[in-house]
Amino acid sequence: MGNLFCSYKPLSVLQHRGRLILIAKQRLFSAFCELLAIMLIDISFKFTYNSVRKEDDDMSKPIYLANNFIQKALQEDISLSPMKLQKLIYFVYRDYLQKTEKPLFAERIGTWEHGPVVGSVYQEFKGYGRKSIKKFARNGSGDVRVLNEKDKQFGEVLNNVWNKYKHYSGSELSRITHQEGSAWSQARKEDVGYLRDEDILDDRAG
Repeated sequence: MGNLFCSYKPLSVLQHRGRLILIAKQRLFSAFCELLAIMLIDISFKFTYNSVRKEDDDMSKPIYLANNFIQKALQEDISLSPMKLQKLIYFVYRDYLQKTEKPLFAERIGTWEHGPVVGSVYQEFKGYGRKSIKKFARNGSGDVRVLNEKDKQFGEVLNNVWNKYKHYSGSELSRITHQEGSAWSQARKEDVGYLRDEDILDDRAG
């Protein structure tokens, strides 16, 4: 009986050590995956900055701007639905126009039921529905591009909008764009299908 008891004890210790080793390996693998995800985000943006003033690629700027917001949302673990993204893009366009008296991009912003909408951005991310966007938009070459936040005026506007509205939901931001006197409400009153820059310049909603 003594021998049997002694032979059982080391086996129990070995099993316990085995479980600890397995748990340690699982935690190490999880930490490695998180580190890899962060590295992949950083690598994606090493050669992808696009000038705010680059006119020959102007029609892609709304998509690049969307990627700016997606990058911030992923890094800060904040939900970003397509509706929320659309309203953030509008606020950046509005504040940049009011600050510089220059439009940030050429594509017209539509007066959709739930507020301002950029058509190209809608087409790119409509598959997410009400869910949070988890992947960047890529161009025909498979690259992820963003607008250059080192441009002082653009960078200030982008970060101000993000810091002010990042914890709002898409529905809450939609209600802001519907406020009386907003560019959206003015266009809807006059049955205009897009927002006019002269109305956007006077928009103080939010």
